[in-house]
Amino acid sequence: GSLDAVLLTIVLSLVISLVLAPRLWSAAPRGLLAVLCGGSLLGFPAGLWLFQQASLAAVKMAAGLVILAFTALVLRPPRPASTAPGRVAPLAVGFVSGAMATSLAMPGPPAMLYLLGRIERVEERRACLLLLFLLSYAAAFSIQAAFVPHAPDLLWLCLGLGAVAAVAALAGDRLARHLSPALARRAVLVILAASG
Repeated sequence: GSLDAVLLTIVLSLVISLVLAPRLWSAAPRGLLAVLCGGSLLGFPAGLWLFQQASLAAVKMAAGLVILAFTALVLRPPRPASTAPGRVAPLAVGFVSGAMATSLAMPGPPAMLYLLGRIERVEERRACLLLLFLLSYAAAFSIQAAFVPHAPDLLWLCLGLGAVAAVAALAGDRLARHLSPALARRAVLVILAASG
């Protein structure tokens, strides 16, 4: 069912983050990552409340509207930066990402779109995103394990596909090092449009 698919998504994403995190740690912008993670920690309880109280259709609708809003922000014409970016925006993005992690196991779109407009270097952006995912998917997995019963067969499937995902993540990591910032930006927007 759909809950089994959610668990599978969480496990595979967590495996990918675990495999890539050690190499990407040094490239991550620590200050920005810390603010995003702080926002996510605040958003986890809100997402858990939505998971328990709201209908899945309503949560998905809200997530779609959030993705559209962030996409509009990324696509707007750039404005000259007169001051250094503050902490309110990344804290809010982290909060929404954290809430989506624990309600839908989908923390990526808000953070991905925000970082797309904030960080130019592909490696730095990937590092920040994947390390945030490590926290988000660990929280989502904990909630699934605590509140949602799953058949043992599904856990074996997760283990098998997790091994495949680890190998694929390493291969994809090698490929990603050769992407230009412009190509990476276009790829992200195409993927988000296709998944929405």
